[in-house]
Amino acid sequence: MKNLYIHGSGVYIHVPEIYRTATGNPKVINCDLYEGHYVLLHKDHPTFSAIYSTLLAAMMSGKSVTYRVNENGACTVAYARVYP
Repeated sequence: MKNLYIHGSGVYIHVPEIYRTATGNPKVINCDLYEGHYVLLHKDHPTFSAIYSTLLAAMMSGKSVTYRVNENGACTVAYARVYP
């Protein structure tokens, strides 16, 4: 994760190209990426503050982070995990 975009509706997380394409298939994730590049951590998410803090801490410390995306519609974040 290299880019976060703070917006009134929440935090948009840039999805790296490697995860958006595989063997030429532009639709690896089964949801609609915002602007074709972002998933949204919605500000109304019940654990928004905890997930956002986790994303910031991972970004600042250079740790790897993964997040589960709610599919079948708009790409929104369900939860996040940090790895050493």
